[in-house]
Amino acid sequence: MPHQVALTIQAPVLRERRVGLGTVLGEMSGAGAARNPVLPFAELDGVHFARLFVLEETADLDGRELPETLFYMADVDAPWVGHLRQLATSQAAGIDRLFGCCAGYPPDPTPAMRVAWLLEHRVPSAATYVHRMGRSVAQVRDERRLRESIESFLDLPASVPPQLTATEAKGRIRGFALGRDDLRWARMGPRRPGLLFRLRDKVHLVALPLGALLLAPVLVPAAVILLVLVRLRERRDVADSGPAPAEHSTALEATEDHAAQNPFTAVGLVKPGRVRSLTLRAVLLGLDWANRHVYSRDNLAGVRSIHFARW
Repeated sequence: MPHQVALTIQAPVLRERRVGLGTVLGEMSGAGAARNPVLPFAELDGVHFARLFVLEETADLDGRELPETLFYMADVDAPWVGHLRQLATSQAAGIDRLFGCCAGYPPDPTPAMRVAWLLEHRVPSAATYVHRMGRSVAQVRDERRLRESIESFLDLPASVPPQLTATEAKGRIRGFALGRDDLRWARMGPRRPGLLFRLRDKVHLVALPLGALLLAPVLVPAAVILLVLVRLRERRDVADSGPAPAEHSTALEATEDHAAQNPFTAVGLVKPGRVRSLTLRAVLLGLDWANRHVYSRDNLAGVRSIHFARW
């Protein structure tokens, strides 16, 4: 049974290809994500969620230009390299139309060249969250079929007579499900992620606290100094205030509630300075550890409706 991983690809868009990229994305949006003719996500193996979006051209805090950038983000069953190979082979035409609008994309690529280019533009996640690690796409679909079959059984007249006790009703439903050859897998229970992943996960569980304990004589005073420096910078910073522009909120709302789940992406600029950079990296390191070992089962700090997240 695979575990789940976050894959992010980003690439700057060529100025002369912006209009063409917008046309391709509009074609995909109009046809629907699952069955669109460019990159039909429903035909990709092991994909839980995937999306494409364009980050508009802007400037950083020093005024330097940040080019318009195309992002592809997917949450997939491991290994993510297998997902890249599928994009580069069976979905090659769509990938060429999309990333062919980006700087440096090979003009006449082979599958190996596509994979190499996508790898070059992959952005590793600093922290990730998975609602239920090990719950593969195949398992999700099997459980949906199980639920639908049980609901159909319960809709039948006299399938569960009202005089039955709760235990007897459960037994009758269980007998129905296990009596069908296509649902017999349910008696096995869900499989766990692979042994190698579980071993790495145990090492990750122990390594960070153990390292922090061993380095405590250095880390504790360093953390105190860092907190003081952060607080001093916070007191000098001028925080943004006021509501978001109404037209921006309206544009965002127009993209929501078209399906059972909503994707959400926030992009911001990190203020310069070693103190902020060090603080951010430390927080993300701790967040990734907590996501994997504290909030590791359908609960991200009390929020249960998040399927996947990454930072």
